[in-house]
Parts: sequence; C-alpha cells; structure tokens
Amino acid sequence: MPERKLAVEVINNVVNSLDAYIRIKRKSYASNQRIYLEKRITLVKDSLAKFEENLRDFRARNSIVMQSPDLIMRQDRLIRDVQILNSVFIELTKQLELAKLDEIRDTPILNIKEYAKDPIEKSGPNRKLIFLLILLSSIFLSGIYFSFKDDGMKTLRRLCDIGKLLVGKR
Repeated sequence: MPERKLAVEVINNVVNSLDAYIRIKRKSYASNQRIYLEKRITLVKDSLAKFEENLRDFRARNSIVMQSPDLIMRQDRLIRDVQILNSVFIELTKQLELAKLDEIRDTPILNIKEYAKDPIEKSGPNRKLIFLLILLSSIFLSGIYFSFKDDGMKTLRRLCDIGKLLVGKR
C-alpha cells in the first residue's frame, strides 16, 4: 500500500477480525450445544420427577396390584416410562459433560505472535535496482543485435536461397 500507517492498520484489523470470527464461531457451536443440552436435561428431569410421582401415587393407591391384570399392565407402563426417561436423562447428562469438555477444549487456531508495526524503511520492490537491471539488459541486448545485424541478414539470405534451390529441384 502507498501509505505505511494505513497498511499497518489494515493488516492489524484483518488479523483481529479473523481472530474474533474464529473464536466466536468455534465457541458458539460448543456453547449452543451445551445450552441446548442443559435445557433438555431440565425438561427431562421435570418429566422424570412427574412420572416417578405418578408411579409412587399409583403404588400407594393400589397396594394389592397382583390381583388385577389391568393394574399390572398400568404399573408396567408407568415403570417403563420411568425407565425410558431415566435412560434419556443419563444419556443427556453424558452428552452434556462431553459438550462441556468440547467447550473448554475449543481454543482459537489463530495465535498472533506479533502485530504489524510501521516499517522504518520501505520494504516494497526496489524500483531503482529494477530500473538499472532493465537499462543494462537493454543496452547489452542492443549491442549484441547491432554487432551481429549484418552477419545475421547475410545468413538469413543464404538460408532463403538454399530453400529456393531445394524447392525448385522437386
């Protein structure tokens, strides 16, 4: 860039923006997963407590369950519902712990060792050196061209004459 200070500000802003983007995207996925699991565990825990309460109330009202097949089926359904919700609760708790570990483990990929500084002297292409090399090359190539110009034209004419002779003999 033509302005040194502007170049420094631009590159530092690009680095900071990239760092912020990486931190937010990587952290947000793990955080969103953890937040979802926490909400889901709360809902399942409430449902589990409700179903356990229903089972407890059922057993308290129906102390002699074995005499009625309908009561046995109803008790089995309540037990099954409690077991299913208990399994879901355990699985969600495991996933929550894994999500917490992922959230902690999510460290940014971009490690900034040093921010850009205003350069003391220009670090871009050395225009004086490039100009000098082009000038010397053109002088050298021009000298070669003019020194062999007459010999080159003679050689070219001879080749054309040979070509005409070969074409004419066919």
